[in-house]
Amino acid sequence: MEIFSSDLIYQEYFSMAQFQSISSTSMARVEVQRHFCDNCAKAIRHELEHLEGIKNIRLYPRDLLITFNFLKAEHLSSLLNMLSVIGYPERGEHTCDMTKQAKSMCSC
Repeated sequence: MEIFSSDLIYQEYFSMAQFQSISSTSMARVEVQRHFCDNCAKAIRHELEHLEGIKNIRLYPRDLLITFNFLKAEHLSSLLNMLSVIGYPERGEHTCDMTKQAKSMCSC
């Protein structure tokens, strides 16, 4: 490959660096405190899909497990907060509002 100007070198490097930062995601596994059925899993997925920086959400009702990819720690934090808000806090998290924890996303 022949490069004609230093601007082209910079542009090529910059576009490669941008691609690398976008593709560097981390995977997380979150065990939740409450059981959920397949219908609840659909509702949980619907809530989580709208969060920025969260991709490849997979729910495993039998294992009380949610896996996903995230870009930044703040995206992970927002997902954990959303899980608490919708009544499925992470295992080990102490919740103050027990009424939220008692409700289910469906009638299971």
